[in-house]
Amino acid sequence: MDDNDKQAEQKERRIEEIINGIQAMPIEELRVFAGQLMLTVAPAVSREELIKIIEDRLKVIETIPREALMDIVIWAHRPVSQSTDNLALIREISHIQFTRFEGLSHRGLLALAKLKGINVREDMPTEKLRRVLMDSEGLSGWIARKRREIIA
Repeated sequence: MDDNDKQAEQKERRIEEIINGIQAMPIEELRVFAGQLMLTVAPAVSREELIKIIEDRLKVIETIPREALMDIVIWAHRPVSQSTDNLALIREISHIQFTRFEGLSHRGLLALAKLKGINVREDMPTEKLRRVLMDSEGLSGWIARKRREIIA
């Protein structure tokens, strides 16, 4: 068994441990955890559906390279240690108020798009990725950007 197989097995075990842990959580804690994973969940979603949504998100998170997540937190000037795991990085990223994406690396933009549930191609130009992410923020993102422009 080579290193890649060992790492893949460790990731699968880590996901299974987290899934086992969320099975015992009350629905209110599941909703908070979903928010920390950058998920927006309707109030009418049942506990079982919420667990399934969280499981799917955890699987997506494990596909995102750690370096891309680090690019995002470093770009946002968030204090994290180099040994922070992906889940903790996602929690930190979920607190960031995004308005503009200048200076964020291409792999960071791709990771952010995945976290927001936006389907993008890996070969999409950086400027187009920025535009797609800005468009995904809706009216509140537009207002925040305009407010910053006026103040500046």
